[in-house]
Amino acid sequence: MEEEKQQVDIDISFKSDLEYIKHDILAKQPNGCYTKWSRALNSVTVINTTAAQYIDYWVKQYKDRPEMAELIEQACIDKLENGLIPTEQMIEMVKKSKDFKAEKMRAIEALGGEYDE
Repeated sequence: MEEEKQQVDIDISFKSDLEYIKHDILAKQPNGCYTKWSRALNSVTVINTTAAQYIDYWVKQYKDRPEMAELIEQACIDKLENGLIPTEQMIEMVKKSKDFKAEKMRAIEALGGEYDE
């Protein structure tokens, strides 16, 4: 019974993670890394993450479930290859965020833009 409940919990988490990845907001930086936006915080949460770091963050949670890990990895690759927002759009989101000026400047610089108040 307990094992069955754990499987249901894992299945729910897995489906939730796939949806999260699908709707994740990422933009590519000029240096080839990525900037990640948080809807919940309405701000940038990650700057200069590599594709490998992004994928590893998600896949490591499924290290004991190789079939799920493979699907998570594929979802991440698909996001990075086909699901990015334009860099200019991310810059505009950062400019409108409630982040401190220094954080905005850091994110916009990483995205290759210029901060103008």
